[in-house]
Amino acid sequence: MNDTQIDLVQNAWEQLSYNREQFTLDIYHALFRLDPTLRSMFNLPPERLSQNLGRTLNTVLTSLHDLDSIRFIIVNLGAQHYRYGVKPEHFAVLKTALTEVLQQHLGKQLTPALAEAWSQAYDLIATLMLQGLAQAAQRQQAAS
Repeated sequence: MNDTQIDLVQNAWEQLSYNREQFTLDIYHALFRLDPTLRSMFNLPPERLSQNLGRTLNTVLTSLHDLDSIRFIIVNLGAQHYRYGVKPEHFAVLKTALTEVLQQHLGKQLTPALAEAWSQAYDLIATLMLQGLAQAAQRQQAAS
């Protein structure tokens, strides 16, 4: 990602943050609609899920200019998701859900450049989380 793309994502996130809880709830609704089997992975009330996702997104998105400083946090987040049963293919479903909800919340403000910037940000974050997921799976196999 370049600085312009990061700025686009961060500016959009600032705007979305005014209605962060609804934005993150809508992501979960879209995720469960796209893949109903994922619902069983989430045992927390929707409001708590929304708050957790909102805080995580805020931390990561506001740190995009210095992602190396929180890289270990994102990798660890991926490792944590291994315990919940998350599989690599779930990341594509989440990206689709996020894209739909961005369109819903931003409407015409979601320009092709902004959509591409969000896609790049998601791919970057997902890559780090997938590293953590793979590391957790390797540790599990080694312990077996």
